Amino acid sequence: MRFVGVDIVKHIFALGVIWLHVKSESRYSKDVSDLINIVGNYVDGAVIGFFLISGFFFKGASDCKIQSLVSFFRKTFMRLMIPFFIFSFIYVSALYLLGKYSLVNGLISILKLQGPMQMYFLSYLFLILNTLFLCTLLLNLFNVDSKYFFLILAVIALIFSQIYPVESPAGPNLLNIPLYIFCFSSGQMLKYSFSKNIESFYVYAFVVSSLFLAMSGFDHRFLDVSIVFVLFTLGVYVSYSKILSNFTAPGSGGVYLLHAPITIYVVSLALTKISVLGFLNAVLSVILTYVICLFITLSVRLHLPKFSFLLLE
Repeated sequence: MRFVGVDIVKHIFALGVIWLHVKSESRYSKDVSDLINIVGNYVDGAVIGFFLISGFFFKGASDCKIQSLVSFFRKTFMRLMIPFFIFSFIYVSALYLLGKYSLVNGLISILKLQGPMQMYFLSYLFLILNTLFLCTLLLNLFNVDSKYFFLILAVIALIFSQIYPVESPAGPNLLNIPLYIFCFSSGQMLKYSFSKNIESFYVYAFVVSSLFLAMSGFDHRFLDVSIVFVLFTLGVYVSYSKILSNFTAPGSGGVYLLHAPITIYVVSLALTKISVLGFLNAVLSVILTYVICLFITLSVRLHLPKFSFLLLE
């Protein structure tokens, strides 16, 4: 089954990430910046949404052979780390030439596997994927059901996210990793409930999203988790629609990679030059950046398919 609804949700998450990067103290007044931040409070869970989706589609080791681990490492390195290094070097170099970033600090961030702007998602996902693949391989060796492993891991990760809380659920801050692991593991739990029957999947998603919504007054990030669960569940539900049976929605990966720091800056600056200012500038910058990045990504898929993996396609 192709989860086209989930692909659509990935585009929604990509738009959310773009919004988080439209902020600019130099182009927007304090009032506009405050309004941008208010909207941002409801979309800053976009990155954890990508981790949850990645967890849902993650396939652990089916055996306990070291060759399986090596093969998985190579595959994920090509898929995630090659784009990470290429785009990180491009963005660090561009920001350095624009006088907005220290070359040394930029290179250090790459070596720390964080990179500039949104690039940390690729490296963190790579580390999580390979660590958990190794764990499932070891579980196979000792004949342990991985379902309980991911449940325990989700609980432990959630506890650590509360012991070391951070303000935002997005960003390269190492203290965010427990929340990323929790969402990834939750994706696996959703997968297990989905494999039983669709009804148990909906019940599990409803219970978890309701629980975190109820606790959102305690931790704002719980609201993000709840929103992500709801959107993902809707994505799965929509995937069963006959209307979308022949529909595809590629391109969200390229949008994520290409939108910042260059594209959205150029678009916003161009709009400023033609006197499109304030909050309207921010909204149009996000929309136009999305359209431009999607067009580039789909063009590469169509005309240069061998290189589409560089755009996570």
